[in-house]
Amino acid sequence: MAEAKTAVANKPAWVDLSTSDAPAAREFYSKLFGWKVEVNPDPQYGGYGMANVGGKQVAGIGPQMSPEAPTAWSVYIGTDDADDLAKKVQTAGGKVIAPPFDVGDQGRMAVFQDPTGAFISAWQPRAMNAGLPSGEPGTFATAFLWFRVLTGHPIGLGLPHLPAGLTSFFPAILLIGVLGSVLVIPMLAAPHQQTVHAPDAQSTGRRSPPGWRARISLVRGCKRTL
Repeated sequence: MAEAKTAVANKPAWVDLSTSDAPAAREFYSKLFGWKVEVNPDPQYGGYGMANVGGKQVAGIGPQMSPEAPTAWSVYIGTDDADDLAKKVQTAGGKVIAPPFDVGDQGRMAVFQDPTGAFISAWQPRAMNAGLPSGEPGTFATAFLWFRVLTGHPIGLGLPHLPAGLTSFFPAILLIGVLGSVLVIPMLAAPHQQTVHAPDAQSTGRRSPPGWRARISLVRGCKRTL
């Protein structure tokens, strides 16, 4: 990567899609966001494609690492030391799903699970160290965490209503500063999880599991035929 090194610790550093049909996903998102996706020919990257906008890398699209893995977007939080972060995750009550490992000469990654069950990935940059572009059409807009609050009473949004496990977990592993660049929104649920009031749950009629989501910026009023 030709761009200058940027500090990425404790904030969103990358987003990517793991899918059962990478070619179809590349075509879809290229039409949707105007991305130019280039697949790395090196076999060690397993057909991973880098989406570019205006000469900047904005996201990745690649095949699932295993047949059992779901098709899903992942949010990566930057770190200076993935191995040390893995130790902090375990100490803070989380789980290490994929221990830190090298991704060629690009960097080092790991996958964790927080106390709510949501997966979050970590990225320790090496060659791929320019940071995540944001704010322009087709680039990263924000990341947020859906989680359930089991209560029969309406509650507002914001840090005072985070589950107890999260109020200690994220400050312990990433420093409280991460909450300044990551939007955290609770999913409201009636007792026994009978109903979840969230846009994705309402539109599909299914209960959405806890998980990190990423939003991509679009041009205001943009309409595309897919």
